[in-house]
Amino acid sequence: MTPASRRLPAVSLSRAGGVMALGTVASRATGFLRTIALVAALGSATKLSDAYLVANTTPNILYDLLLGGVLSSAIVPVLVRAQVEDDDAGERLARTLLTVVTPVLALVSLIGVVAAPIIVDVYPAQDRQLAITFVRYFMPQVLFYGLAAAVGAILNVRGRFGAPMLTPVLNNLVTIAAFGAFAILRHGHPGPLTTVQTAVLAGGTTLAVALQALALLPALRACGVRLRPAWAVGHPGLRAALHASGWVFAYAAVNQLGYLVIVRLAYPVAGSYSTYSIAYQLFQLPYAVVSVSILTALMPRLSAAAATGRPRDVIADLSLGLRSTALVLIPATVLLAVLAGPVAVLAFAHGAGSVASAERLGSTFAVLLLGLVPFSGYQLVVRTLYARSEARTAAALNVAVNVVNVGVAALLVALLPGSARAIGLALALTISYATGMAVGLVLLRRRYASLDGPRVLRLHVRVLVASLLAAVPVLLLRGVIRSVAGHGFVASFLVVVVGGGIGAVCYLRLVRTFRVREVAVVERLAGRLLSRVRALRGHPPAPPAPRPRRNPDRPPTDGARRT
Repeated sequence: MTPASRRLPAVSLSRAGGVMALGTVASRATGFLRTIALVAALGSATKLSDAYLVANTTPNILYDLLLGGVLSSAIVPVLVRAQVEDDDAGERLARTLLTVVTPVLALVSLIGVVAAPIIVDVYPAQDRQLAITFVRYFMPQVLFYGLAAAVGAILNVRGRFGAPMLTPVLNNLVTIAAFGAFAILRHGHPGPLTTVQTAVLAGGTTLAVALQALALLPALRACGVRLRPAWAVGHPGLRAALHASGWVFAYAAVNQLGYLVIVRLAYPVAGSYSTYSIAYQLFQLPYAVVSVSILTALMPRLSAAAATGRPRDVIADLSLGLRSTALVLIPATVLLAVLAGPVAVLAFAHGAGSVASAERLGSTFAVLLLGLVPFSGYQLVVRTLYARSEARTAAALNVAVNVVNVGVAALLVALLPGSARAIGLALALTISYATGMAVGLVLLRRRYASLDGPRVLRLHVRVLVASLLAAVPVLLLRGVIRSVAGHGFVASFLVVVVGGGIGAVCYLRLVRTFRVREVAVVERLAGRLLSRVRALRGHPPAPPAPRPRRNPDRPPTDGARRT
């Protein structure tokens, strides 16, 4: 087969979307269980949890700086082009990527082990010596994160989506087992960690990341990439990608500088960073399950429309993304804010976690939820800028977001008492992403005649009204149950299960009463996910529901493409 006649694997967008949605749900669900296990084993506001979380974040920082953004935005297009154009379908380039990445990241991991005291001085924790020990255990993760990302990119380019989406589940399950074993060893033995306890906790965490990476190798061989070294660093596409990755590196570097300031602002009050970090992990759940799936499905269309000079289609896809995510994230914001305290008590008031610390975590989570819609909107704006090949503008916008985040956080930390420091950091993050989304939309408005603003605003208003009305019975029920049963596990369980169910039913009825048409987009995404689950269980997929016929004589009223 000649390069000219070769084509990329024919992959159904619906099938790929179903795999990604299923993998995301499975990964986030087990990730949530991992967070519960973490708090049960270490506590949610302790020196131990602070040291563990700060140290366990440093490998991610180094990976993001060295490979994360460059791989996703610059290397993947080169792999796609090489698969179509090169005589060997891009195999040699893929093997070269692994040949270069593996020793470089292994060297970085080794340097990180040696430089652990310096790293901990930069990213301080309450228990410095324990944090140094954790960093030395965690630094090999840099190698395994990079290997997993590189192999996952190669598999995705070749139409293999399942393994990269599901191996994080293996990571989460092994980490949960490590937390469980640590909790058993720790029970009845307070005081400094023993060598065995440290090895089980920290070594188990790194083992989980290693297994995530190594589990991808059989899939790599199955798709025709041999596990042998290769050297094609002179490949013209690779050189061009590395040259274009400067702004992506700047974007990642600014994020990490902002993170460094946040860690240092949280440091003086024990438990503030771990409370903020765990609340942020909860905050990511609804965004990852909903927005990531929708944005992933939209990005190919958005990029193609921007590349071929179709502004009306760019506007339509941007509008669809803003409306579809808001349809789920606005009620999630309102209802989860009402249920934040009971959710935190239900999930984290176990083992080393207390009801009081869980309530503080719930308050931080509720404040972060206010930024859920702006965070999703900002990510969509940045993706639109990348689709327009405006990486420099995206990097500049990211600088503004981090400056606002750091500035507001410093101001709130100075004004608020120490016990509310995590809440202040959460509020600063919310304000920064709201600012970023607003500025980003203004920048895009200068590039297009319209952003379909009236339609987007109408949808947001109707969904917000429906969400607030649906939250009223939930709020009343929470007050009644807590007045009778208190704030413990049983009361929280009743509030979350009964109140959450009532709120969801009320919201769905209200959006249908308000004739919110965009609900069909979310229903199709949910149907795609359910079809994938049915297929995995051996059931034939359900036939697609007939789509209503549109009236061809009724043109769009807002100048945007109908969806």
